[in-house]
Amino acid sequence: MAIVMRWVEKRQGLGINSRARLFCTLQGQPLKPSYVRTMLVRVADKAGIEKRVHPHGLRHTHSFELMMEGVPVPVIH
Repeated sequence: MAIVMRWVEKRQGLGINSRARLFCTLQGQPLKPSYVRTMLVRVADKAGIEKRVHPHGLRHTHSFELMMEGVPVPVIH
């Protein structure tokens, strides 16, 4: 939640209207799948990650981490 609150503060600093979607581009536009894919490649490079990074892989990683924390599989999906 702390990261989401940082984004909310950043949005305000950028002048993004509070009626815009919570997760949007730096210009306040809706996120498109191609934008997210490109952004993930960029931030993975910046972080020094050499493996392929893609949205569906993040979904699997999150599901696995929830499962390891004891969340029942039917609740995850």
